[in-house]
Amino acid sequence: MFLLRHFAATAALAIAAASWAAPPSPVRAIYTEIAASPTSQVPGRPVGTLFESLDRPYRSPDGSLFIIRVTTTDPAATDDIILVGRTRPENGAIVSNAVVVEGQPLGFGVENNGPIDRNLGINNNGSFVYATNSDGPVASDEYVIKFDAATATFSAVAQEGQAAPGIANATFGTTLEAGSITGNGNVAHGAALAGVPAAQNFAIYLAAVPLAQKGVTVPAGQLDGGARAWEFFDSQDFYTNDAGTHWIADGDLVGAPNTTDDVLVVDGTVKIQEGFVVPGSGMASPVATNGLVDHAMMSNGDWFARGNNADGGDWVVRNGALLRKTGDPVPGGLPGETFSNALFADTFFLAVGNNNGDYCYGGTTSNPDVNRDAVIVFNNNRVILRQGDPVDVNGDGLNNDDAFIDIFNNQDAFLTDDLWYFFTADIKNGAGAALGQAFCRVRVALAFVKQPAAEHSALVCWPDAGARARSLQAEGIVFDFELARALDVALAGGFDEAHYQFNQCFGGGMIDELFDAATYPAITAGDMSAASASRHDEPSWSHGGGCAGGSGYGWPYSRVVGPPLPFPSRLAFLFGERFDAFGPYRRGFEDPQYQSTGLGGDFRRIGLGPGAMPPFHRALLFVGEPTGRADYAADVRRIHQKLRARGYAAADIQVLYGAGGANLLCQVPIGGGVIPFTRATRNDLIAPGAAIDDLVPAGSVGTDEYYLWFHDHGSRWRFAAGRGGGPPMAIPLNGSHPRSVPVPPSFRRLFDGIHKRGRVYCKVDSGSGAGTVELNGAVIFSGPFFADDNVFPFTDGVDAVVLEGDNVITITNTSGPTMIISELALGSDSIPSNVDSEPFDQPYIDSQYPVFGRCTVGPNCLDGVLQSECSAAGGVFEAGVLCGEGPAGCAGDSDCDGDVDFNDIDFFVAALSGESSWVNIHLVIFGVAPSCPYSDNDVDGNGFVDFGDIDAFIARIGSVCP
Repeated sequence: MFLLRHFAATAALAIAAASWAAPPSPVRAIYTEIAASPTSQVPGRPVGTLFESLDRPYRSPDGSLFIIRVTTTDPAATDDIILVGRTRPENGAIVSNAVVVEGQPLGFGVENNGPIDRNLGINNNGSFVYATNSDGPVASDEYVIKFDAATATFSAVAQEGQAAPGIANATFGTTLEAGSITGNGNVAHGAALAGVPAAQNFAIYLAAVPLAQKGVTVPAGQLDGGARAWEFFDSQDFYTNDAGTHWIADGDLVGAPNTTDDVLVVDGTVKIQEGFVVPGSGMASPVATNGLVDHAMMSNGDWFARGNNADGGDWVVRNGALLRKTGDPVPGGLPGETFSNALFADTFFLAVGNNNGDYCYGGTTSNPDVNRDAVIVFNNNRVILRQGDPVDVNGDGLNNDDAFIDIFNNQDAFLTDDLWYFFTADIKNGAGAALGQAFCRVRVALAFVKQPAAEHSALVCWPDAGARARSLQAEGIVFDFELARALDVALAGGFDEAHYQFNQCFGGGMIDELFDAATYPAITAGDMSAASASRHDEPSWSHGGGCAGGSGYGWPYSRVVGPPLPFPSRLAFLFGERFDAFGPYRRGFEDPQYQSTGLGGDFRRIGLGPGAMPPFHRALLFVGEPTGRADYAADVRRIHQKLRARGYAAADIQVLYGAGGANLLCQVPIGGGVIPFTRATRNDLIAPGAAIDDLVPAGSVGTDEYYLWFHDHGSRWRFAAGRGGGPPMAIPLNGSHPRSVPVPPSFRRLFDGIHKRGRVYCKVDSGSGAGTVELNGAVIFSGPFFADDNVFPFTDGVDAVVLEGDNVITITNTSGPTMIISELALGSDSIPSNVDSEPFDQPYIDSQYPVFGRCTVGPNCLDGVLQSECSAAGGVFEAGVLCGEGPAGCAGDSDCDGDVDFNDIDFFVAALSGESSWVNIHLVIFGVAPSCPYSDNDVDGNGFVDFGDIDAFIARIGSVCP
């Protein structure tokens, strides 16, 4: 993230945009075995060390981290490796590193790691557990090892020959298996035992306490009414939840009959048993001999199991409840498609879930196309992946790599709370040749992430330079609860339809406040939907600036918005992503958010909601600083045009801005004038009788339609005492917009971003005294504050440091009087030049955030390509420019906006009636004559604009201009 500036959002929902009823975002490969691809290079290993196999991936409970064992092309004595990485991209890529390497030291003692087992565990802190057979003495070479992230140390949880806790005379034997690691660092594992009778020589442990022992422990609830003890535990099949309060294992019971001895046990009680019908399933056939296939337990304690019945049918259950069985219809599958074991004997090959109760399972189907007969189903209602789906190997967002899913690997997957599905699969090319394995991820759906109660998002209306001495609280910031309060008052008389779009940074935090029905009942009284470009804890990203030909967009937005097609707004971002191959959402830089009430999720577009067009329709467009970046105003223009095209009169659209003066850029004439921007402070937005209040027209009878659009800037705040503890604290993100605010006895400020310099800077205007400064809970200063500049280093003489993520500064004033501070910064260029500081200069920014542009390769043009990618393709690179910008014509671009999409349809139809009709529709909708040639409507290139162009036009939809 940037501390210097916030990029405006570009994920286009626009006028309650339509969506694309298609599969979720294309599959993105993280690692592959394709030697010619950079994805085959093993992170943290020498160049040329490539992946040879990919084992089962595991996630941390919060889904932020993953851990996976892989083998490489290194020599056999050093080819087992454990990778740990982050599930969310950094600069567009998943980042991981090799943390354990076969043949390298254990991290204690003098031995080296040997072969590494499949089972791994990792917690939210980054601590992890694994098992290995070291190169030490054969009588003591088996280990279960824990890495403690807090101390960055490795230690043996269990070692062959060591005394086995809780079991008299026992020592750990020749087999040690890792299981899980809990949130507090306790380890679950399995262990062979020596020094005890052979019938008792295995146990499963949690936190050095045996949970069950072979030949001793009797599982409760045996379905045959028996009381048989464990005879053995299946290898590497013991798991716990994150809290360590639940566990699952399977194995056999002692004694006869052996047709009923295989059991699945949860928390010490039998849940499924060989020879008996799965309880509560409604199936008639019992579980077959050796019919328990596999199982898993999630971090929240949910458990899954798969198995076979005696009649040949198969099943998958979640927490004991049947999800699907052989012969059942595939949810959201092809007409008549059912689950089938004709080609895969077990039918179902995986089942995983997240902490919110969402889940995925995989199975083979009756689809006669054997290249498309395996699916992944989400929440038992739709298919999210299918065998044969294309895989994006090179990371360009396009399906142009000749790589396709062939075989989903059994149980090798996980699902995160924000609904990303990670999995391994064998892949192949279009000719059917095997390409090896790939570790991939795919977006399942958009997950709304609620903002913590102590944090709040804000719309920032930067005031003009002359107003900077005045209070930010009075002049330029609107908190989420303030906007909601103003809307709740304005809409008290009711409404029919409303849509809210927040394109500024941290916009997701504005949404969840609107849906607090108990506090703001009027907002949710009608059919409404709300969307944002990013979550409450994410900035949003936009393009490189400029609105004239030759300038353009380094972060292209989704350019297809609001076509009159029957797709609901709740799916708009999936549609946007499909047509935005290089945008921030596709590249993983931001996560759009969406919520709705009533029929709001079914809006096709404003004016085409569930009912007839309401008698009143109003729009409010707000941009914080349109001249700060020219594209901000260009986006206002774009939305304004779309509203006009939907039937809104100019008088129905109020356009406000926070700063920038009268010289607003990127305006185009509309009906002889320009878009009327009006200067607005926070009070002009939310005060009684101001813009929000003025949305409701005189004579309203509660059947109004509203569209509110907010665009840059946004911010994020953490309050020590919450909303009820007095006025919210408001400190700007950097010193280029200083404000004076009171600092109470204890003040906490969240800095979210990348900070280069090891300094905390505070400018005190008045009330200087004594106090302390803490950074992330550690005291870095205690003593007197000086009037004016205060610099508090925290790096012990190290000049440069990079802090990423959330960083909290806590200032405690111990002197009594309230201090007034005007600037607070964390290692940024906001520190004045007379303070020892290194600026956040452009070379550093460029190194962190690569520049994208268009790439022309022969007759083809691609948007959003890295310069290095373009050079590798032998193309001509132009930074910050979109395909289609400039004076060149473009076949099918009938509305002259640089691409061919559904918005061109009305213009193209008019063009079929002649050039005058085509010019006239431009004048009616845009207020200006077309800026592109009439010949663009001659799509088939035969020199005439006629009905013969229709098929060629349809084929061009979705294309960008060269």
